[in-house]
Amino acid sequence: PSSMGRWASSSPPLPSTPTHPHPFHRAMRSGQPQNNSARSENVPPDFSPCDVAHFGPPRPGLGPGPPLFEICRKLASLGCQPSEHPPSDCSTSLPRGRIRKRRLLGLGVLPLLLLLLFTTVTGAVDPSHFWDFRGCSGVSQVDLVEGSSLAATFMNGAACTAEGIVLDGNDDYVDVDDFEFGGAVAFEVYVKYDTFKHQSRILAFDSGLESDDVYLRNEDFTSVIDWQIYTQEDSYKGLRTSNFDSATRIHVVVSIKDTAMKVYKNGILVGTTTDGHKPNVLTSTQHWLGRSAWSEDGYLDGTIGFVKIWHGVEHIVPANHPYR
Repeated sequence: PSSMGRWASSSPPLPSTPTHPHPFHRAMRSGQPQNNSARSENVPPDFSPCDVAHFGPPRPGLGPGPPLFEICRKLASLGCQPSEHPPSDCSTSLPRGRIRKRRLLGLGVLPLLLLLLFTTVTGAVDPSHFWDFRGCSGVSQVDLVEGSSLAATFMNGAACTAEGIVLDGNDDYVDVDDFEFGGAVAFEVYVKYDTFKHQSRILAFDSGLESDDVYLRNEDFTSVIDWQIYTQEDSYKGLRTSNFDSATRIHVVVSIKDTAMKVYKNGILVGTTTDGHKPNVLTSTQHWLGRSAWSEDGYLDGTIGFVKIWHGVEHIVPANHPYR
């Protein structure tokens, strides 16, 4: 079926005993660049180098592809977009969580069990929501997760570019449709601050002032990363650590599970505390990107490439993270 990959219907099953690796896989292991000889007649003509690194291609008598970490490393070296080739943590090396059955048939039971264990240990699952603003157009961007129609609407002149949605720091922001969330949760963002205005938010989910707030911002007028959760029962709990780089795109993941709050910057854990708390499960009325509920706080002056949200899991960033 076409859902198994673009080449799945035309490629024969892999043999149980491989005879030698595919030329592309040999080049990958030796560090040599891909060349035309590594692209066989079995590779569809519209495959990019990222597609080849991602999917294979397996061929009769050539055996399975390279180990997972080599695939992730190759994808990162090619500069493949995380939203396309594979999920941003490269934990499964498969797009959108769809297992490429033809690719895995020749791997045997043990590697599949190890892959399942890796996914379980790292919490590597598809996001619950994903708004990718890179190359967006129009006045809004719809959640890319299948089955969701939540729209992120661009307000007051927020502009689409190849890098993401550009916010001017004056009054631009993004308004996301209301949805329920709470409990264990993780947010992943790709962001650039051009200047650091007073406590300017990357994201702010709440229903007004001090009404079960969840936000990620810079602290005061500084570049310090500030990850905060407010509940009416227990006030603020948060984590301030590391910094946003001025005029530089960085990848940030923040998470809360039980009382453990964590911050990752470019794939590296930069802060953690066990004195946190989970947000209450509810539907807030304000889900804003680039704007705060407090009038004295500044609007974000910068660019947001994408925002992902995981409900109910702690999104742990693995060692082979492509943004590291």
